[in-house]
Amino acid sequence: MSTNLRSSIPNRTPVRLATAAVAILAAGHAHGQAAPELASLTLQKSLIAGCLPVKSTIALTAPAPAGGLKVTLSETLAAATVATTVTVPEGATSKVFYVKTQRVYAEETGTVSATLAGTTLTQGLTLHPIGMFWVRLTPYATHGGTPVEMTAKLDCKIVGEPVLIEFSSSDPSVAGTTVPSILATEGMWYVPVPVYTNPVSSTKKVVLTATANGYSKSRTQTVWPPK
Repeated sequence: MSTNLRSSIPNRTPVRLATAAVAILAAGHAHGQAAPELASLTLQKSLIAGCLPVKSTIALTAPAPAGGLKVTLSETLAAATVATTVTVPEGATSKVFYVKTQRVYAEETGTVSATLAGTTLTQGLTLHPIGMFWVRLTPYATHGGTPVEMTAKLDCKIVGEPVLIEFSSSDPSVAGTTVPSILATEGMWYVPVPVYTNPVSSTKKVVLTATANGYSKSRTQTVWPPK
């Protein structure tokens, strides 16, 4: 009895051909994908004190390829700097970077740009002199005649020329700062300011404001009548 050896050996050729065909199709699909392009450039703030960093983001139209994708950065402000390039990691569609800024004594306006494959996106950025970052009152509500302390925080710690902080009240007959202004000098950042309150017959709300270089922050002081 003879044995047909050829018929007993599995024929794997069709499987191999099918696998190769799938690989070729997959490779063709990958090559057919459009290269990522710049979709957007955003700055968290377009107006900020010169001395504070600006959080910024670039976004792509598709995930970055293997090895990541370099995007060229530039700016036109004398008091700002950015890295020359930023790399979007492989598989990512966006990347955060920061614009570093320096103190300015007058407003400076310019642009921040990102460039990829001949496409450039641009956003405007204005730097202003150090102003007020926030104002707090302790306590923010009290009976008339009780002293209060205001803390006025500047955008940045003072390095170099001093900054004049001016104070105002929406109703000085009820509450206000004990001094009209304070000169913030080298090293100052948080400035304590005494606040007076006067007795009242009904609850009053007074807006207290601190201003530096034309940039202000305010808080409301509530003054109650006697218990």
